[in-house]
Amino acid sequence: MFISISYATEKISFLNLNTSVELLKQNESYFVESSNLIVNISNRLIIKTETHLQLAEQIYIKNIVTRVWQAYQGESFNYYVAELKDGISIDSEIKQLSQINGILLVQPDILQHRVKTEASKQHYLPNKQTLFDQVYFEHLDKLDGKNINIGIIDDGFDLTDADFKQTQIVFEYDVQNQSLSARPKNKLDYHGTKVAKIIFGKNNSFNGLAPLANFIAIRQPTTWTSNTLLAFQVAKLNRADIINCSWHSRMLLEPIKDVVDDLAVNGRSGKGTAVVFSAGNQGVKITKNIYEASINLAKVGRFSGTLMAAARLSGLFAAVAVIE
Repeated sequence: MFISISYATEKISFLNLNTSVELLKQNESYFVESSNLIVNISNRLIIKTETHLQLAEQIYIKNIVTRVWQAYQGESFNYYVAELKDGISIDSEIKQLSQINGILLVQPDILQHRVKTEASKQHYLPNKQTLFDQVYFEHLDKLDGKNINIGIIDDGFDLTDADFKQTQIVFEYDVQNQSLSARPKNKLDYHGTKVAKIIFGKNNSFNGLAPLANFIAIRQPTTWTSNTLLAFQVAKLNRADIINCSWHSRMLLEPIKDVVDDLAVNGRSGKGTAVVFSAGNQGVKITKNIYEASINLAKVGRFSGTLMAAARLSGLFAAVAVIE
């Protein structure tokens, strides 16, 4: 489904966060050397460029690709996705493209396998609340999210649920199918709906964390790097104040870190966008560059009044631990 003999090679090497990563072929998949992480690749490359470089206009690029599209536009860089022609070697093109002036990074488009564990609920231990938390959460309880744009990137949202009857839905998008609907596509797409209820849900006995906020619903049910970049671009174009990602991948990839850093500093016309990630349910210590939650600028950008709403959403870490 993912690998075509015409471009598959036994080993693919690329740089990620200043470290060389090697993917070794194993049947129809690849595993990351020195780890047990299994991934799939496609015939696409993720290419970071300086802003002045028009990648699709490069003669070399025209000779090796069937199409090129921009996945994310940053303040000082752009990310493109390039679909290679049949018979083109991914490993050799990573090396060739990395030598072109204006190209800053080249990686394969990677699908990381998701792993769900039934035991994760027992491993979750909430952090001890500090005095700082107690003081601020007294104020946070009075917030309702009015006039705040909150984007959620997740596996789909059943917006016909009665708990969303009063929710202000300003935009829907399905990154995988490139359609203007973020509804779930199969029975496994339940996580996004539950996360959205925690934030926006409202009924006779329950108010979400920000029930009056504007909802930007973005369905991204896979871990393809290309789709994740586009999901953040959709949130950015819709002027999200907060982007909630109640998930993490098994390996932090540099393109995702770049985008989160860009949003935190340059989002909302330089005011900063808060990007909130889940730290996971397994009680794993978050060390540098391990997951998205370890990105220094993740969680909160530069905010004024919206800062408290973003801080309140950090409570999702505890809530998601229950629903996953």
